[in-house]
Amino acid sequence: MEVKRDGPGARTQLQLALMGGPSLVQRYQIFSTIENSKRLKDGQEGQLDLQSYVEFKRNYRAVVRMHKAALAAQRDMRQLLQHPALRASAMQSVLSALDAAAAAAQRVSRRYDS
Repeated sequence: MEVKRDGPGARTQLQLALMGGPSLVQRYQIFSTIENSKRLKDGQEGQLDLQSYVEFKRNYRAVVRMHKAALAAQRDMRQLLQHPALRASAMQSVLSALDAAAAAAQRVSRRYDS
């Protein structure tokens, strides 16, 4: 899983390993190898444990979920604009939902910015 003294070759091998449909344990090993190579490149040392991997995946799913909600609110607004008879109250409620979803997505993105 590692190619010694060849950074680009190692990254290529890791990408090929990800495309091969690895198991959960193998995905964790690939993830930790990628993260360790990033840390070594940045000059940091240390091992990546399972807890930080699980936390990363949880944070990533939260960011994706909130951005999907914001995109769905935007879709709802665009669908409402296609109706020939548009009520101001409906537009106001859709815009407030869109603002709330966008604000929530920004909060989650800022919280898990790293």
